[in-house]
Amino acid sequence: MLGEVNNDSLRPENHPVRFLGVVYVFATHSLMTQARKSAIFIFLLLLVACLSLLSGSASPVRIQIVEGLQAPESAVYDAEQDVYFVSNINGEGTAKDNNGFISEISPDGKILTEKFVQGGSEGVTLNGPKGITISGDLLWVADIDAVRAFNRKTGAAVRTVDLQPLGALFLNDIVAGPDGTIYVTDTALHFDASGNATHPSPDRIFQIAPNGKPSVAIQDPSLGGPNGIVWDASAGQFLIVQLEGKNIVSWKPGESTAKVFATGVGSFDGIVILGAGKYLVTSLDTSSIYWVHDGKFQAVISGIENPADIGLDSKRNRLLVPSFSLNHLEIWQL
Repeated sequence: MLGEVNNDSLRPENHPVRFLGVVYVFATHSLMTQARKSAIFIFLLLLVACLSLLSGSASPVRIQIVEGLQAPESAVYDAEQDVYFVSNINGEGTAKDNNGFISEISPDGKILTEKFVQGGSEGVTLNGPKGITISGDLLWVADIDAVRAFNRKTGAAVRTVDLQPLGALFLNDIVAGPDGTIYVTDTALHFDASGNATHPSPDRIFQIAPNGKPSVAIQDPSLGGPNGIVWDASAGQFLIVQLEGKNIVSWKPGESTAKVFATGVGSFDGIVILGAGKYLVTSLDTSSIYWVHDGKFQAVISGIENPADIGLDSKRNRLLVPSFSLNHLEIWQL
């Protein structure tokens, strides 16, 4: 409304230049009314306070948008090669059309290889790739009802583990455990011809042992439509975000049920660990990314349509955010 004042706009962290100007004016006045030494001392104290305030209030800044992708769903950082890999569904998420692909992107936002791995080419099968993770020299991909592994340096197909015989329906995110076992969430969704979703199957997490043998690691309603999953080494447990609930849940291999770790807005997709008990999660319902600490949620990035399975560039402290409906990848400096 005209004439109203937004108090937040007057906060010093929102106008650092103005705040420094106030500091300067105060110091100038002090020089006129006090001894020079005292004025300089006051100015330095205020300057230090200003800089401390500014450093503590920094928000994430979007530095790149990588266009030209096709329904990107998941992003992962390969630290050894210093590149990003992004899965592209390229069509319907449950269609076995063999046209999914994985893009290789440089940290400056350049697409190095649009189709580093391409379904239907060179003997590769890749239908609707979603979650991706790196374990050793392999790039593991969740692909509807199968898990596929590719050489992360050449893109060559290495292994396919069919989870359909175990009842897999909608494999979503994937992560490697500390012993090399691969874990993949099954959100258990089915889409009809009109795109309406139902939830006909149990919520599950599958595991693939280092010897390649698959099995059901946990099947329980407490998973709440499991989507993003990460291994939290500091706590020795997995954290899973619920697509059909409002919780982040924790789970350790061998346990028959998951425990509520934190409760927020819900409709979660991706999760990354920042360290020291801090996490970032995406919500499809609110088009936002939340900072999670001590069980509390705080929105730090808003207005990203369908933010999916996020990745973290640990070298540069950057967040990789695929938007599958906008067909691009956003890179944010944390």
